[in-house]
Amino acid sequence: MRRLVERKEQMAAEVADLERQLDRLSQETRREQPAASRELTEAARGIRDDKLREKILYSRGVIQGRSQEYAKNFEEQIGEDLDALQERVREARGAMGEALESFDARIRERVEQGEQRNGRAGQEDQRGQQGQQGQQGQQGQGQQGQEGPQGGARDGRQGPGGSVTAGGR
Repeated sequence: MRRLVERKEQMAAEVADLERQLDRLSQETRREQPAASRELTEAARGIRDDKLREKILYSRGVIQGRSQEYAKNFEEQIGEDLDALQERVREARGAMGEALESFDARIRERVEQGEQRNGRAGQEDQRGQQGQQGQQGQQGQGQQGQEGPQGGARDGRQGPGGSVTAGGR
């Protein structure tokens, strides 16, 4: 019997802790996940409205001093309240999951948009570099063409008989 009373006290403490956690999560999610926040608030409110913690603490005395039938009915009522709480928490978890899925989809979309922008910027950079290389190539050809008729070498040396040498190549 003593172990059962201790278990009831532990359950009451766990329910109180759960209520605090639900309230805290509700506040933390209020801005970014309003639907989840409402579900969390409802779950915490259900604990308070059902007086779940108080019923659990009261049930310690019921199991010690009342008829078995009364204790059984009271325990069933606590069980129903716990089932309702579990459903509220499940709904809140579902709302949070939906919000997280929506958030993930938005993140993926932004990443893809960024990659597309980076891809376009990279293509523009490549086109710009290719254009510069093309211009440099044309300028280089122009210089070679100018040097050829003058008989000068690129390295400034002339070989025997006026022939152009390739400067050690």
